[in-house]
Order: sequence, then C-alpha cells, then structure tokens
Amino acid sequence: MAEALRKLDRGLPRLDMRSPELVARQRMRQATDQAERLLESSTETVRALAREALFATAKSEAEKLVARAAVEAASIVELARAEAEAIRASALREAKSNNKVEELAKVPVKDIIAAVARRRCICVSDITGHSRSRAICDARHEAMCEVRRLRPDLSSPQVGKLFGNRDHTTVLHAWRKGGLLPPRQDTRAAAITRGE
Repeated sequence: MAEALRKLDRGLPRLDMRSPELVARQRMRQATDQAERLLESSTETVRALAREALFATAKSEAEKLVARAAVEAASIVELARAEAEAIRASALREAKSNNKVEELAKVPVKDIIAAVARRRCICVSDITGHSRSRAICDARHEAMCEVRRLRPDLSSPQVGKLFGNRDHTTVLHAWRKGGLLPPRQDTRAAAITRGE
C-alpha cells in the first residue's frame, strides 16, 4: 500500500509551501551567484586577453629594442675595426721605420773584425784562423767582445761560427774575460767551500 501511495504522490503537482518573499530572495540569490560566476569567468577571459595583449606589445617592443641594439652594436664594431686597422697600420709603419733604423745600426761582423785587426796590426785571417799564439788569441778575444757590444742580437754560437767555427764556450770565455759576462763559478771550488 505504501508503494501505491508513493506512485500516486509522484503524479500530483507540487505546491510550493514557501512564502513568496522567500522564493524571491532565493531566486535573487541564485541570479546573483550566476551573475558572479559569469563575471568571474568573463574577468578571467578579459585578464587572459589583456595578458596576451600586453605580452604581444612587450614582445614587439623588445624586438624593436633588439633590432636597434643590433644596429648600434654593428656600428660600434665597425668603428672599432676601423680604429684597430688604423692602429695596426700605424704600428706597422713604426715597426718598419724601427727595422730600418736597426738595420742601419747593425754593423757587419767582418767590419768589426777588420777594425780590430788594423788596431792590432795583424791579418783578419789570423783572427778567424786556428792560431793559438798569445797575441792572436788576445786580438780574437777583443774582436769577440767588440762584436758582443756592437751586435747584441747575435748569440754565442752565431759569433763562434763567424770566428772560424769556434765553439760557443770559447766565445763565452772571451766575453767573461772582457768583462761582458759575470765570472763563472768553479763548481769544484764551491763544493769544497760547502764541505761536500
């Protein structure tokens, strides 16, 4: 029986037992909630559109700034290249003039040997030869010292070759004897003084 009553109750129209003010307030609340939801969703849409517009504007501004900076950087690089080229050209001119001065200042070794030979009244071939007499060795040492003073660009092996293929140690001995190098310390004497 309860089941039959329920079926009968379902088919009957419902009467609203609420007061008309209550119904009006509830409907007003529902309409307000719905309006707020719509406003929030539209606000989010508007915000998203505004963000996209701001992003697009910022992107275009950034692209303009990057393009302007690239042009300025290119002009700065071009100016720097031009200035570097001018400095390089100036340095090359100066180096060429210095090389000419150095080349003019370089006295040939043969002339130095000939001058010493004239002063000592001996032949150039004696100085560059194999003689070991005291007068010729002294003249050879003097010529080697003069070469060191006038041509510091030459190394001891180069000077040795110019003096008849002599060993570089012979040239070093002549330079030490002439006072152009500090005296060589005897390692055996140094070992004895240290007590080894």
